[in-house]
Amino acid sequence: MNKSILKFILILSLSVIICACENTNEAEQKEYTMQMQKVQAKEQTFKRVFDGSNLAQLKQMSEDNITDINKRTLEDLNQKMNQKILPAFKKYQKEAKKLPETNQTLKSLKLTYLQGLEGKEKEIKKVQQLIRLCMDSVEANESVLTYAQHFETYRANVESYMNQARSTEAGYNESLSFEAVLNDNYQEVQKLGEKYSDTQSDKEQQVMIKNEMLPLIQKQIKVMNQKRIHHTAVNQARQNAIEMYYNLEHYYRERAETIRLHEQLLKINSNDLVTSSKELEKYERTYQIKANQKLK
Repeated sequence: MNKSILKFILILSLSVIICACENTNEAEQKEYTMQMQKVQAKEQTFKRVFDGSNLAQLKQMSEDNITDINKRTLEDLNQKMNQKILPAFKKYQKEAKKLPETNQTLKSLKLTYLQGLEGKEKEIKKVQQLIRLCMDSVEANESVLTYAQHFETYRANVESYMNQARSTEAGYNESLSFEAVLNDNYQEVQKLGEKYSDTQSDKEQQVMIKNEMLPLIQKQIKVMNQKRIHHTAVNQARQNAIEMYYNLEHYYRERAETIRLHEQLLKINSNDLVTSSKELEKYERTYQIKANQKLK
């Protein structure tokens, strides 16, 4: 066969192969672009939900005023996060994972896009964590007040039953004996409470509550439970005193919890929170640069 004919056939074959490759790349890119349009539609839905949730008010919060925040506001933000923002983002993310990766270029682009989504997800999780932390802080402070109020209620009951006991000859001696126990308990708690008040470090306060205050209260409850009492009114006083000290125990447990939450809130700079879709756009830049270079 003539060399010229062979050369012609070879060139023709190469042209067919190149044309086929170009058609394949165009088809793959078209498929990718069509899926990206679906992704962008989900992204726009997410952005509307995210921007419409009024998350910017979180930036107005500081640890110092956290207990003054309307609990209903926090509950509303938490509901929006769990029922609207996160579901919208998950749908957006799910659609992005469907991007085709039929060649190395598209595979690389998809990976970059998903990495950007991971960055966005981390920012959303930070906002979610702050909302939950704020709610926990408000609830813990409410519990502290509740247990303090219950303590006072049971204390008043103790005084009432002790007065009843003192009014009878049979209850007088037992009331004096139990009153001595109550006075000893009070002095021990007061002394440790003063030491607690003088402690400046949050960490030291937590340690003191765990290692000193709670064991002391538990010991006092045990002593009251074991005391032999026969008179009905004194026994009623004892039962209310035990409930009073259980509430004191709960009070200090919640105080320790408020300290822990306080420390966590101090670590968060609310001004660094991402609360608008505009602020999330930084996670799209690497992909946009890559897409402009790879997709024609």
